[in-house]
Amino acid sequence: MPVYEADFGWGKPNYFGLADVSPHDRAVILLSPDDDGSVLVSFHLQIAHMELFNKYFYEEI
Repeated sequence: MPVYEADFGWGKPNYFGLADVSPHDRAVILLSPDDDGSVLVSFHLQIAHMELFNKYFYEEI
């Protein structure tokens, strides 16, 4: 079942994602609720890893 079509009586969801927070680095890619083929990317990184990600993403690309 498409997650954005699920309706348990209170309407369709606006957002679908992970509910837990882990101490481990993690990235999740989900389909956007806009149904236009776009995606949502969610990162959970330690501070040092986030700084490296920012450096490589913004300076190296």
